[in-house]
Amino acid sequence: MVSWLGNTQMAAVTTANVPVFLLISIVFGVQSGLGILVSQYWGKKDMESISRAIGVAAMLGTGITLVLAAGGHCPGPGCGQLCDPGRRAHRRA
Repeated sequence: MVSWLGNTQMAAVTTANVPVFLLISIVFGVQSGLGILVSQYWGKKDMESISRAIGVAAMLGTGITLVLAAGGHCPGPGCGQLCDPGRRAHRRA
């Protein structure tokens, strides 16, 4: 899908994939833990604890997503230059 892109574009795709992979890994871990907790509570027929565990997992997932989204959409022209060492090198020269 991106095989026709050049080196710079492929580097950008790779860089953009890092936070996505981080988010997917965190969500997978939280959901795996949630499955274990819900299974245990289901065996005890403890519906209140199931609801609490699902609520905590949902809030945790939403919070982590918002933090990563806020970090990815940093406003201002100077923020985008933090990840571009080429521009800083030209500015200093």
